[in-house]
Amino acid sequence: MITLIKEIMNAKIIRYMLACLFIVQACYDDKGNYDYIRSNGVTIALNPVSKIAYLGEIYCYDPDITFTNVSDSVGFEYWWEYTGSSAAGGAYDTICKTRTLNFNPQETGEVWVRLCVKEQRTGVVTTSDILALNVQSSYGKGWMILGQDNDRTTLSFVRPGYEETEEGKKRIYTPMVDLYEKIFPEQPLGTLPVGLRQMLTWYDGAIMVLQKNSPLYLNGNSYKKEVLLDDEFVGGIPDQLEVKDFFNGTNVDIVLDKTGKMYVRNFMNVQGMYQALYTRDFTNIPSKYKGEELHIDRVIPTRPMYDYICGLYDAENSRFLWAGVAYSASVDVVIPSVMQTSASEYIDLTDLDGWELVFCGTHTGGSAYGQPRFVAIFKKGDVVKAQTFTAKSSPSYYNASSVSIIDVTLRDFSGKKYISENTKYYTLKTRGYMFFAEKNIVYWYDLTTGESYPFYTFANENASVVAMSSNPQESELGVVLDDGVFATLNIENDKLYSGERIYEKSGFGKVIDIDYKYPNYNVYNYRTNANNAD
Repeated sequence: MITLIKEIMNAKIIRYMLACLFIVQACYDDKGNYDYIRSNGVTIALNPVSKIAYLGEIYCYDPDITFTNVSDSVGFEYWWEYTGSSAAGGAYDTICKTRTLNFNPQETGEVWVRLCVKEQRTGVVTTSDILALNVQSSYGKGWMILGQDNDRTTLSFVRPGYEETEEGKKRIYTPMVDLYEKIFPEQPLGTLPVGLRQMLTWYDGAIMVLQKNSPLYLNGNSYKKEVLLDDEFVGGIPDQLEVKDFFNGTNVDIVLDKTGKMYVRNFMNVQGMYQALYTRDFTNIPSKYKGEELHIDRVIPTRPMYDYICGLYDAENSRFLWAGVAYSASVDVVIPSVMQTSASEYIDLTDLDGWELVFCGTHTGGSAYGQPRFVAIFKKGDVVKAQTFTAKSSPSYYNASSVSIIDVTLRDFSGKKYISENTKYYTLKTRGYMFFAEKNIVYWYDLTTGESYPFYTFANENASVVAMSSNPQESELGVVLDDGVFATLNIENDKLYSGERIYEKSGFGKVIDIDYKYPNYNVYNYRTNANNAD
C-alpha cells in the first residue's frame, strides 16, 4: 500500500514539474503578455536608466552585461523591445535584434524600452530594467547662428550635450552648419538678415528671423516656415516697413521700424504666455506718446513673460520711455520715467542732458518679480559712466501710468580703456555680470564691485566678436566672430579669472547674430532647474 502511494505521489510530482516547464516556456513564447523571469547567469546594468535621444537621429546604447560563466557568453540571443511610451501603443514590439540598441525615434516624448537576453542552450530569458528615452527635437535647444552668404540668409545650429567616458561626463557639441538649407533646399529662408529673436509661449515657441525684406517665423521644432510678419498687420503692412527689432512681451509685442516707428499688438487681457501663436495681429498705426508719433532708437529687452515693461530709448528727445507689455487693454502702451532716488549723483532718465546711451541691458541681480534691474553705459565726451537701476511699474504692474527709477548707483565705467564705438555687450540673466568684447578680446564687468577684467583672447588678431549669448544655466558664454568662428567659454564663477575656452569651430561664414534657442517659455523661465540645463 505504501509503495502504491509513493508511486502515485511521484507521478503527480512529475506531472506538476512538466506543467510548470510548459507554463514557463509558454511565457517566453508569448512575450507580449508576460514579463520575463530573470536568470542568475546574466546581469544587465543600465547606467543611468534615463537617456536623451533626438528625433530622426539614430540612437545607440551599449549596456554593461556580465555573465556568471564567461565561457557561455557567446551562446546568447539579444533583442530590444518597447515596453510603452508617453504616446499611445507600441508595447513589446521589437526594435532591433542586437546587443547594442539601435533606435531611430519618429516622435517626441518619452519611450520606454528594455533589453532581452536569451540563453540559447536553456531558453531562459533575462530582461534589463526599463530604459527611459526622452526623445527631443534635434533642434529644440541649443545655439542658433544667423549668417549671410552673399545676400542669402543662413541659419546654423550647434547642439550641446554630454557623453559618458571613463573619466566621467565629457562636454560635446554637434554643429549643423547652414542647417536650414540642408532641411529645406527648395525653400530659401530669405535675404539680408538682421537678427534673431524668439517667440515663447508656455508650451510652445517659434524663431523670429529678422530680415530687411521679409521677416518671418520658423517652427520651433522643425524650423519649417510658418508665418510672414508682413501678414500679421490689421489693415495691411505699413508703408515701407523695414523691421529693425522685435520684442515678445507678456501681453504686448512690439515691432520697431528702422525709422523708429513702433507698432504693437495686444492680447486683450488673455495671458500671452498661454495664448496660441499667430492669433492676434499688429496694428498698422504707429504708437504715439502724448499725441506725438515716436521715433525710438532701440528697444531695451527685459525678460519675456516675467517683467511687465520693456525700455524704449528715445535718442531724439534724450530720454527713456517704457512700454507696458503686461495686461494693458490700450493700444497706446507708452509710459514715462519718474526718478525716485536718494542717490547724490545720477543720470536722469527723463532728461539725459547730453549723455548718449551706449548700451543698456537687464539682469536679475537683486530684482523682484516684475521689477527688472538694468545696467546702462552712458558717454558724454570722453567721460563714460555705468549706471545700475531698478525700474518699478507704478501704481501697479498691470496698468502702470509711470515707471519709477529706484536703487540707482552711478560709477565711472572701469572698462572705458577697453571699449570703442564697435564694442559688443551682453548681460547675464541670472547672475550679476556683464560681458563686453572689443575686437578679438572678451572682458567681464562685475555689477557689484564695478570692476572690469580681461577674460579671453581669440587667436585671430584680425577677427572681431559679432555677438554673445549664454546657455540656460549660464555656465557658458556662446561667442561668434566675423571670421566665421563659434566658441563657448567657461563662465562658471571659479573660471572667470582663468579664461577657459571649452569649444571652438570655424566655417560658419559671415555671422550676423547668435541666440540660445529655448523650446518654450516653461524651459526659459525655469532655466536654473537642473532638468532644463543643456
